[in-house]
Amino acid sequence: MKLTVFNNESFPKGSFGRSGASPAISMGKAGNICINSGAAERLGLQHEDKISFAQDEEDPANWYVFKDDNGYPCRLHSDKKSLVFSHGQMVRSIKESLGLDTLKTTRFQIAGQPEVHSKVKYWGLIHVNTVL
Repeated sequence: MKLTVFNNESFPKGSFGRSGASPAISMGKAGNICINSGAAERLGLQHEDKISFAQDEEDPANWYVFKDDNGYPCRLHSDKKSLVFSHGQMVRSIKESLGLDTLKTTRFQIAGQPEVHSKVKYWGLIHVNTVL
């Protein structure tokens, strides 16, 4: 078993990023994926950067997001702070694998420390809540 520890050092409470937003990714019921400014800063993302998602084959409940040249391009949201893209099938796959309602928006916080493999930083997705 290989554990990632989430504690006050690796995943502190409070605000992050310039806007004070706790780093999070929201996955909407229509397939929209919104990376708030805190998450964009933590992942080192800017307009037109690309991201991918990965699922741990040994523990399918563990999902990760990472910067990837072969990933999905993110565009600047109308608020000029967060990033967005859409991929309905990806959102459904993630939610279904976690037993979450695919017809509701789900918010995931970004882990405080990444898993690093082959120089790639894989940031854990932590399910926070599901709303209408």
